Amino acid sequence: MLARGIFAKMLRVFTQVEVINMCEANAYLRQKGGEDELLLEMVDRVIPQEDGILLEDIFGKRKLVKARIVEMALVDHKIILEKE
Repeated sequence: MLARGIFAKMLRVFTQVEVINMCEANAYLRQKGGEDELLLEMVDRVIPQEDGILLEDIFGKRKLVKARIVEMALVDHKIILEKE
């Protein structure tokens, strides 16, 4: 009985982690050499602005980047940007 209770708690924790990971993506800035530099983790919102792209994470932290969107791979939780 105790093992079943522990298993149920572990299952709830793993399920919650999976839900959290499916809600956001990490934003990267593609460098000239093709490598991607991490800009902001856990991005919740991508907002086009006149002077670039505004990224906002799940905690409300914002970063304005003078870049364009190259790719959004949402299953992989990646937003790839490139400087204009």
